[in-house]
Amino acid sequence: MRGIVPGGVDFAFEALGRPEVAEQAFASVRDGGTTVLIGQPPMGVKAGFDVYDATQFEHRILGSNMGGAVPALDIPRLARLQAEGLLDVASLVTHRFGLEDINEAVAMTASGEAGRVVIEL
Repeated sequence: MRGIVPGGVDFAFEALGRPEVAEQAFASVRDGGTTVLIGQPPMGVKAGFDVYDATQFEHRILGSNMGGAVPALDIPRLARLQAEGLLDVASLVTHRFGLEDINEAVAMTASGEAGRVVIEL
């Protein structure tokens, strides 16, 4: 991981909820850097981190649930920004399926190979 950015990155974000990606994020962060875990895996899923590296090199690991958002306030604001063309959400969608292909859409989502999957009614 550090071969791409010598010394490591300041921040790494894991947003899929996959323990192997969380471990890669941890491994890619520089000394004193921060790994932020955003993805929501099933309950009980564990990732492995080298505790010595975390303590010796003052590496921070943070969990984030919706980034501290207040949905009643933030979702309308984000919807307004998107409606005004100021927030690009279309680029986040990697796959689209019709309702008749719901099983394929669910399988794609579960595979971890997709960014965001949209069901078009």
